[in-house]
Amino acid sequence: MHRSLNATRRALIAAGFLEYEREQAKRRLATSTGGASPQPRTNLSEVEPGRARDKAGARMGVSGQTVHAASKVIEKAVPEIIEKCKSGEMALNEAKRVIDLNPAAQRRIAELPKGQPRSRGGKFSAIDHWG
Repeated sequence: MHRSLNATRRALIAAGFLEYEREQAKRRLATSTGGASPQPRTNLSEVEPGRARDKAGARMGVSGQTVHAASKVIEKAVPEIIEKCKSGEMALNEAKRVIDLNPAAQRRIAELPKGQPRSRGGKFSAIDHWG
């Protein structure tokens, strides 16, 4: 199943699991004693330790860092950029570089055809004109 999805698509899906994993982490913390060295009040040995983003990433075969990047793209990018990522027309690393641009600049970059290079030397040529 995962083989037909590229890393960007898997990361976007994993970012969807992130909120669930965060809720699970809150539940685990709620069952602890609190304080400087919180200890579980109940036996939670069946619960795997780890960060929520790492757990979400493991579900889809991507790193926690990639899930974090995908969640930032989902949070900050205009819908057109997110759709480009979902369709496989834009890589996550490419999307990360435009999320701090204003929405109009993001939309212009999203409108560029797939075959047209959107970046040069790690920078978007469109930034010079629209950023």
